[in-house]
Amino acid sequence: MASMYNTGRLLRFSKLRLPSLTSSIFPKSSPVSASMDASNLNSSSSSKPSFSSFAQSSSGGRGRGYERDNDRRRPQGRGGGGGGGKDKIDALGRLLTRILRHMATELRLSMRGDGFVKVEDLLKLNLKTTANLQLKSHTIDEIREAVRRDNKQRFSLIEENGEFLIRANQGHSITTVESEKLLKPILSPEEAPVCVHGTYKKNLESILASGLKRMNRLHVHFSCGLPTDGQVISGMRRDVNVLIFLDIKKALQDGIAFYVSENKVILTEGVDGVVPVDYFQKIDAQFVLLLAENENRKLKSDSVTMSRSGQPPDLKKYMDKKLQIKLNANRMVEGTLRGFDQFMNLVVDNTVEVSGNDKTDIGMVVIRGNSIVTVEALEPVGRSS
Repeated sequence: MASMYNTGRLLRFSKLRLPSLTSSIFPKSSPVSASMDASNLNSSSSSKPSFSSFAQSSSGGRGRGYERDNDRRRPQGRGGGGGGGKDKIDALGRLLTRILRHMATELRLSMRGDGFVKVEDLLKLNLKTTANLQLKSHTIDEIREAVRRDNKQRFSLIEENGEFLIRANQGHSITTVESEKLLKPILSPEEAPVCVHGTYKKNLESILASGLKRMNRLHVHFSCGLPTDGQVISGMRRDVNVLIFLDIKKALQDGIAFYVSENKVILTEGVDGVVPVDYFQKIDAQFVLLLAENENRKLKSDSVTMSRSGQPPDLKKYMDKKLQIKLNANRMVEGTLRGFDQFMNLVVDNTVEVSGNDKTDIGMVVIRGNSIVTVEALEPVGRSS
């Protein structure tokens, strides 16, 4: 059944073909932004679910940004359990990262100019991991395992004169670390054919006004690859939605020093801690990352695709699959995909909004494409036909 709804406030009209639904369930003020592809909607439903619409908050803050015809919420309680359920090796790795990048000075650890500290000294610290285990209860073998498991290769572990030493390969705020001892200098642009900084749309205005700042760290971080290269990329979060490409040739010619870490992160102190806008080669803010399967759930990866300049990714293989969708303003929902259109507007059923350990049932929703940061499948998906 085809229906047309006047949304008034944000657009002239929106068409939706949904089986067994009537116009009464779709709020007149709902900010849906385009025609939904009827061929991609599930026709098996015979119920009349409540219907909501997600959109980016006009204020840019943490406003909920969705409307629904009834305001019933069904809290699902807190997920997960206590610290005992956490992977102790993963928790160990997280604590090591914090100590080796940021805390060594305040903990009075002896750190060399190249960032190395003695593992023996680390294991004497009276600190607990997020798995609620004392750091001193761990062994060198468990530290080896934490280093081995880290898919972004954040650590180096070496043995010198019968002693084990460990360091973070990059990301330091500790000022006693010396770039020349920790990192390898980049002497020509050919050594870094791709130099890209990943960030978020909410930061772009500030970056364009004052450049890229190192903030509380020693360096501004760049990646030597893209999130769509099909491998783990160090130096960039995978849910970024803005890519800033650097003209490293021009920057090197102007005397700005660049380095590369052991795990292939490109680093620079810039000019007094800032990389000026003059060295930006291009900015790409029009892309959506699609990860076929959630690697955190140990599912085999199927594909990674990027949508640029209005060319949408093919979502057919995601139909009727449970998805995790990250939105602007650090919001996240989970639900089953029932439909989509060329603008990446999604119809999602059995939706819950996730906030920490809390989950709130919000039924069926339409999520606007311009509010989406990433989409991940929470179950195996098939190939598009």
